[in-house]
Amino acid sequence: SGRIDPTFAALSGSVSWLRETCATTLSQQLALAAIPAPTGHESRRADAVRCAFLRVGGLEVRQDKVGNVIARLPAFAPDAERAPVAVLAHLDTVFDDEVLPPARFDGTRVYA
Repeated sequence: SGRIDPTFAALSGSVSWLRETCATTLSQQLALAAIPAPTGHESRRADAVRCAFLRVGGLEVRQDKVGNVIARLPAFAPDAERAPVAVLAHLDTVFDDEVLPPARFDGTRVYA
């Protein structure tokens, strides 16, 4: 029929935005990855993540008693009826404060 599913049509603006902001997003991710965060000592990285979320604006940002950073974007009508989307990630690394390898690029992949 040649018709585009409305869900995919609604995502086209988001895909464009992701392409336009890719370099900035990668830069921010690499800056966060460069902060040492061995298990049990993630507070510096958690603070940086919390501050990054606060700079975005419009988010409800908090940190729980065990150090998890939680950011929430309230739904706006007519989106209030849609299911929520969750994005989760670890703050800690397997490296200690002394051993933090630099980011490595391999084609379109980044290892950090």
